[in-house]
Amino acid sequence: MNINYEVAMMDTASENGLANVVKTLHYRITLSDVDAPEGTIIPFKFGTVELDAPTAENFTNYGDLDYLTVHTWLKSRLDCDRLEAELQYELNANIEIANTPKVQTTSKIPNWL
Repeated sequence: MNINYEVAMMDTASENGLANVVKTLHYRITLSDVDAPEGTIIPFKFGTVELDAPTAENFTNYGDLDYLTVHTWLKSRLDCDRLEAELQYELNANIEIANTPKVQTTSKIPNWL
C-alpha cells in the first residue's frame, strides 16, 4: 500500500511587499496499491494548511516552486503519523465491512393495500 500526499491547489496573495505568496495549500491524502477485497471503500483525507509569511530572504517565486519544495511545506505542517494511522484504521474497518456476509432483503407491499 502506498500513501500519496498531493497538493491540489495553492492560494496566493501579496504580502510583505511580495507578490504571489503561497498562503494556503489544499491537499489530499490517498491510498494506492491497496490489497483489499472488491467492494472495499478506500478512505482518503483532504484539507488545507496555512503557511507562514515569508521574508524577502526565504521567499520563493511562485513560478520557481517545485514539487519537492511544496511537498516539504505540506508534510512539515501535518501530523503525518496520525493521519496515516487514521487512514489505516479506516481501511481496516472498511475491509471488515466488505468481508462481512450480507443478508439479501426484499421489501414487499402487503397484498391488502
